[in-house]
Amino acid sequence: MSDVYIHHGSNHYDSIKFIPIKNNLLFVKPEGGLWGSPENASYGWSDWCKDQDFHTGKLEASFRFTLAPHANILQIDNKENLVELPKAEIPTVNGKAFPMPPMPWVYLDFERLLADGIDAIQVNMSNDTAERYNDSLYQTLYGWDCDSATRS
Repeated sequence: MSDVYIHHGSNHYDSIKFIPIKNNLLFVKPEGGLWGSPENASYGWSDWCKDQDFHTGKLEASFRFTLAPHANILQIDNKENLVELPKAEIPTVNGKAFPMPPMPWVYLDFERLLADGIDAIQVNMSNDTAERYNDSLYQTLYGWDCDSATRS
């Protein structure tokens, strides 16, 4: 776990632009929150952006932040860490469950996690040791492309 996180895309935190975390139906990442990568991440946001040639110009603007010493941080290092966590309800269309993609994605209930006292969620993709791709944290939380954290 890192004590210092880095957020790219802005030189300072602006509370006016902050959007509280909420579930993002049919996607494994929540909307909102303050996103950052641990400053000492094995593979953080800046690494992923450079590898993918994605918004690399926005990497120049950044700021560092820390979490309160007593913050309750949910650490996710592998697929097994997801088993006991609350899952989001799958939406219905005309009374039937919305057809989900045939992938092993897990849709966490981020709003419930926050209501249950979680202050931040840190996904450590580089800690995953799954031998099969379909068992990997990367595949299960597809879209969390690097070591990252979000806080409410």
